Amino acid sequence: MASDDALQKVLARLDGDEAFRTELVRDPRAALNGYELSADDLVVLVTSLGPQLDGDDPILRRTTRARLFALLAEVLEDRARQKL
Repeated sequence: MASDDALQKVLARLDGDEAFRTELVRDPRAALNGYELSADDLVVLVTSLGPQLDGDDPILRRTTRARLFALLAEVLEDRARQKL
């Protein structure tokens, strides 16, 4: 699945699947398993969708963003290791 296609599928699922949104907040790695998202795609999710994922709770919003940033960091580290 191409990265752009994967991101569009995630965005569409976020729009209509409450269980997917909940899973993404709780465990982004599990929720996004099977989607080939680029680092740029993860940045889009972190910066644009964080507030939409977890409502008005500022603590939950920070937690969700932190989890997504951690996932982004892992993706970037994996990529850097592959280039060595």
